[in-house]
Amino acid sequence: MKLKILKAFRAIWLSAFVILIVISIIGMFLGADSFLEGWQKVQYIFSPFNVVNYIVMLITLSPAILAHHWIEKLESGKQKNG
Repeated sequence: MKLKILKAFRAIWLSAFVILIVISIIGMFLGADSFLEGWQKVQYIFSPFNVVNYIVMLITLSPAILAHHWIEKLESGKQKNG
């Protein structure tokens, strides 16, 4: 039962994360005056040098990452016990 709940939580959290990223990209394009300006906003946000963005993404994804590790731990415990 605990595994099913954790797997559902992980799937919902990851889905919400991806949906929010897609919505934010669409919002950047809609809020821009031109396609080029929207593209520049997206490039700025997802630039490899924008470390703050990646830290925020990691913090946002951390519940799903922790749930994934917990699932692996529970499944490996099940295999050891039979």
